[in-house]
Amino acid sequence: MASGDGLNQNAVGQGFLVQLRYGTGAPPANGAVAAGTAVGGGVRGVTAIVSTPQAIPFSLQAMVSDLVPGTPYWFDIGLAAIGGGTAEVENISLTAAEL
Repeated sequence: MASGDGLNQNAVGQGFLVQLRYGTGAPPANGAVAAGTAVGGGVRGVTAIVSTPQAIPFSLQAMVSDLVPGTPYWFDIGLAAIGGGTAEVENISLTAAEL
């Protein structure tokens, strides 16, 4: 599970797309192209009215099955800009639970 706020520095008509991802091996660096396997639905936020960047809250949840015991995994939030500009996330909260 992950929650936070997303925004795009280009404001009106610009936005962001966030989605949970996971994988093995080296995790992606901050700002790198989204890597790993996408899980759950993506959430989009687009600023449509104001002329300054506006933080839009998001929440993501997904269940990942068939993980192999003893294998190290990383979990991340994939982030992409919608309509150009620079997408950002802030106030992030991440939770992982083994069921």
